[in-house]
Amino acid sequence: MKETASKKISRRLTDEPLVVAGVGLTTAAFMFAAYGIYKRNANQSQWGMRLRVLFQGLTVSTLVWYAYKASKSEERENPNVPLLRDINWAKIEQAAKEAEKNKEVQTKKSIFSDQE
Repeated sequence: MKETASKKISRRLTDEPLVVAGVGLTTAAFMFAAYGIYKRNANQSQWGMRLRVLFQGLTVSTLVWYAYKASKSEERENPNVPLLRDINWAKIEQAAKEAEKNKEVQTKKSIFSDQE
């Protein structure tokens, strides 16, 4: 069953309330700074921008925290599924050597010669 956009938004608002608060505080700080610029109050605009940066950083931090929390809960739900797959380095190295060899063969041929 596909989730509608409005249900997804309401679910995200209830699952991640700190992000919503951070976005609201960031917007309020920006509006505070914009009003200071409008009134030509350098002190107010400077503090507004500093608060904006602070709230923006906190909002990004909460996003990262929620993503980490979600990955850990997914890991607990499926403990047998590896997060990283095994890499066959020998196979990759062999493919790289073959590609390099083919490149050398192609560069030895001149594009102006009649030989194939």
